[in-house]
Amino acid sequence: MKREMTLVNRDGLDIIKPVIDKIGNGVRYLLNSKTMCKAFKKIVVELQLHGRMQVLDTKPRWNSTWLMLSTAYFYKDAWPRYVEENVAFTHYLPNAIDWERIYDICQFLEVFFDVTEIISGSYYPTVNLFLAELYRVKVLLDKHSQGSTKPHLQMLATEMKLKYDKYWTQNNILISIGAALDPRYDNLFIKLFIVTLNSCQ
Repeated sequence: MKREMTLVNRDGLDIIKPVIDKIGNGVRYLLNSKTMCKAFKKIVVELQLHGRMQVLDTKPRWNSTWLMLSTAYFYKDAWPRYVEENVAFTHYLPNAIDWERIYDICQFLEVFFDVTEIISGSYYPTVNLFLAELYRVKVLLDKHSQGSTKPHLQMLATEMKLKYDKYWTQNNILISIGAALDPRYDNLFIKLFIVTLNSCQ
């Protein structure tokens, strides 16, 4: 399931590539020199934004893109301050609309990040969790692809929903069995999950 989630997210993220590239190039620029890193860290300390490090994304791993964007958003007040010290960084500075999109995208992708973490757990059984987590993703994609007030989220969700529907339209019986064996779910709840998951067609 983790592989399918990766494919769903990776292809969907191509739609917002300009924003991702701007942030990625800005982070790459900052990490390119110890002097620039030191100057940026000084600003971070002045603004009292502690606890995170800038992260670069790795192309095949969508979750690294989410980490990069969420970390950049955490430091969004430091980016314009750094431009005051290094005018060349202006080229990488997201505008207000970009920051709003980054925030929305981070909130949206956080659900996928959480789901991937839950179903990839190695210290607890996960087969009973798949159905509920698939349902959670389906509800999110349906909500944003059918009626989002934000066009960038609607485009992203619509693209991701196409992939999601391709992989999960024919519900895997093993996923249902895992949920059926979990005493937290009653049969009516499982039927609702399955009907909702199979409503893609």
